[in-house]
Amino acid sequence: MGPGAPRRTTVRLVAFPRPAPGKARLWILATLGIALMSAIAIWFGLASVVGKPNWEPRSFDVLSDKEIILKFAVSRPDGMTVRCEVQALDEAHAVVGRTEVILGPELGKYVEETAMIRTTSRAVVAKPYQCREVKAS
Repeated sequence: MGPGAPRRTTVRLVAFPRPAPGKARLWILATLGIALMSAIAIWFGLASVVGKPNWEPRSFDVLSDKEIILKFAVSRPDGMTVRCEVQALDEAHAVVGRTEVILGPELGKYVEETAMIRTTSRAVVAKPYQCREVKAS
């Protein structure tokens, strides 16, 4: 080989470790068990959020020591009536006021709502606490 000829490079492959003799069945069962448990965890995770209302605060405005206005957004499946509880909190994060807002299905899938909350003392923040589907009776 001359000085301009390409050099041969030896590539060494790393061998994957093999299970100890007689342990292959255990490895296969363990792998299948982990895959099954992962699938179950994903199933429960999706079941807890799909088809449920989702909410987020937009802004709030302290009007006085006794009132605060909260603007929040709710997204939900078509045709769902939702009841949202909104709260006003003081500096110690104690609830000083709360009210409920019902959002009918005619408002659409995505709604931006404004709620006035009367308080027992000065609130420094307001937020939606929870939104739940209202079942037709």
